[in-house]
Amino acid sequence: MQALSSLVLLGALTATVAAQGFDPPTAPDLDPDPNVVEVQLTAAVTTWQFVPGIDTTVWTYNDSTPGPTIVGEVGQTLRVRFTNQLPQPTTIHWHGVEITAPMDGSHISQRPVAPGESFVYEFPLLREGLYWYHPHVSTFHQVEMGLHGCLLVRAPLAQRQALGLTDRGGQPLVEEHVVVFDDVMLDTDPASPNYMQIMPAFPYAGGVDPLKNADYHTNGRIGTHLLVNGKLAGTTTLMVPAGTSQRWRVINVANSTFCRLDLNDAATGMGGVDIWEIGSDGGFESRAFKKFAVQPTRTFGDHPEQTLLNHMGQGITLLPAERVDVVFTPTGAGGQVFTIQQKDWFRGRHMAIYGPTGSIMLPDDPLDGFYPDQPYFKVQLIARPGPVDPLPWVPLPRASWEAAVPFPPPVEPTKTVKVTFGHAPPDAAGDVTFFSLADFSSGSMRPIPAAKVTSFDAPDLEVGDQFMWEVTNLTHGDHPFHVHGFFFELVEYEWIDDLDPTLNLKWQPTARRMFKDVIRAPARLGGLGTSRCITRLVAHVDDTGRQGQISAEGETATFAPSGAWTSGGWLMHCHILEHSGKGMLAFFEVRDPAAPIALLGRHLDGTQGKASLTANSTFLPGSTLNLDLVNALPCAPAVLIAGDAVGRLSLFGGEIVPGGGFIGLPTSVGCGGEITFGLDGWDLLPPGAELYFQYAIADAGAPQGLALSNALRFRRP
Repeated sequence: MQALSSLVLLGALTATVAAQGFDPPTAPDLDPDPNVVEVQLTAAVTTWQFVPGIDTTVWTYNDSTPGPTIVGEVGQTLRVRFTNQLPQPTTIHWHGVEITAPMDGSHISQRPVAPGESFVYEFPLLREGLYWYHPHVSTFHQVEMGLHGCLLVRAPLAQRQALGLTDRGGQPLVEEHVVVFDDVMLDTDPASPNYMQIMPAFPYAGGVDPLKNADYHTNGRIGTHLLVNGKLAGTTTLMVPAGTSQRWRVINVANSTFCRLDLNDAATGMGGVDIWEIGSDGGFESRAFKKFAVQPTRTFGDHPEQTLLNHMGQGITLLPAERVDVVFTPTGAGGQVFTIQQKDWFRGRHMAIYGPTGSIMLPDDPLDGFYPDQPYFKVQLIARPGPVDPLPWVPLPRASWEAAVPFPPPVEPTKTVKVTFGHAPPDAAGDVTFFSLADFSSGSMRPIPAAKVTSFDAPDLEVGDQFMWEVTNLTHGDHPFHVHGFFFELVEYEWIDDLDPTLNLKWQPTARRMFKDVIRAPARLGGLGTSRCITRLVAHVDDTGRQGQISAEGETATFAPSGAWTSGGWLMHCHILEHSGKGMLAFFEVRDPAAPIALLGRHLDGTQGKASLTANSTFLPGSTLNLDLVNALPCAPAVLIAGDAVGRLSLFGGEIVPGGGFIGLPTSVGCGGEITFGLDGWDLLPPGAELYFQYAIADAGAPQGLALSNALRFRRP
């Protein structure tokens, strides 16, 4: 009877806590079909009180920041009817979700949703875990304005029961909460007409303050006010039943701030005695891991504890966009209160100064890792009426846990994809250009910032590939490396110093497995140009549950006459949003190795935007290969360029791809902005032979009086 009484009491107390409104709101499911979750999201401008009593203009989903938490279960289909009422285009990116490529919501996977327009996102929910949604257009600005929310995908009931998280009836045996860590940069000048309004993106650019601008670029946007679930840190109290096990899913949605929460209150001696990490970005881990107590940062020599990776296991440490799933049982009697603190983390901050020649230099910030603790929120324990045992949660034995949380066989990589994180020195205005790809073919490094990445620079992968990410960090700051659409697992970190062998070391994780989509790429330890840190990760281009829907190629979405589209490549980038916005972003392409058509090149926008070139055929002998152009300037003169090799002629920032013995066929665009060109005789080519096609369109309204479509490659089946 005690066990039953405990469950009944837990349910009652959980309902009481939920009524406090600590957690973000939950989006209602509008579809009665048990296999479908349908929600409505509207992005709009409204006001919000970060600071009690002061209205701040924000951008929100459904009038809330964070936006409503969408709740589904593995196996269901999620349908989101989205309307944009913002003053600028936007998208919704489904961060961490193993999603179909056209639904990813990046700025290159779809055409952004214009103000006043709507779009429907629909995709299967394949894996349990806490994910989140946010824009991928001017991400550094729109996320900071308040556009973010959580997607909670629950595990199947049988798995939750096996792990002791849910009873036979589906009721939770632990109290669950979502904690959204964030900060916001407000104008704190009382004399400013924008007092307590969100500061604009890159507010010190354009010569306003070159040193502050360099700090902003390199350190990212560090908020003036810390937030918990959209409320000012230090002003919120969560009331929980004494002795009741807590399951907290914590997410860091801040632009740049690293989260490091200490759940043990040194002042009161209360808090989470044993904190069990049971899940990460990609859901349950292969075993529960007991977290370490948070220790203060110490120094040794010139380098604080940047390489001591056990610190990553202390408390709740999350880089921007990371998530964690923890269970703990707070100690203490009813009425007692303990405070959760935000601790600083040595992440490699810089402090811009003028050097002897007047140029801007970026030495280390001497306070990095030592900034004062900040009270995050309080937890007040509620006394339990009657003599009821609290039944604290404990993890299953390792073998039982592994049986309940099966993992696929380890990835065996057959190829390597190289990523290079770095940046140029600040210019005179304090602007800094970042990059995530580099070309070493000439024997020296040629950085490739995001704006210059083409499909020829982008790494190519095929469906089914097992491969290794090799992320080389050339900077003296940590970066959160994020990949769209696919998880990875950490293999090792390696620090290399060409001058000081004492700084050469490797670190490999423990045997437990977890799926990640964001991970710390640690800073180099030695000097610029002579040291680096390499993060090695393994991944699988797996299309299970989304067969035929993960191909993504080209620099932006390419549309067919039917309106269907092929996503531009999958993104990879630093999730310090100011870094990705300034160039630390690229894409990789995923192709079906059996597909005869590939999308290539760098198009040149016309007055209609991108003119999309696609192809279709049955590819049977005697059939016609149809080349379809859409969204070109209606009735304009055009030339179809065809060649049997790659030429890659740069033209006004675009690129003419066909080369070899290329020819130009004059034609004209139809008055609907389309052309269809039928090519017969392709089956006379030998198998494997390649042809390249691209359109050039006369467009007086375009900046150069010319538009270029994307190119495509036809490979004879």
